[in-house]
Amino acid sequence: MKSLKKAFYSEHDLDALGILSRATRWRLRQTGDFPQPVKLSRLRVGYPAAAIDAWVQDRSNNLPEAA
Repeated sequence: MKSLKKAFYSEHDLDALGILSRATRWRLRQTGDFPQPVKLSRLRVGYPAAAIDAWVQDRSNNLPEAA
């Protein structure tokens, strides 16, 4: 059986992945430095997995070299 890759991450998913704190993600969203969530239903929002994966990759590529 194939496993499905997530199309969207919830806030809980991002917490479990260790992607910053909720407050830091909120601050970065306000300045446009973190992907915006999309409304999935009346009471549910999610972050597009492709946008989060790209953001993580971009941050990883821009880390300073270790001494």
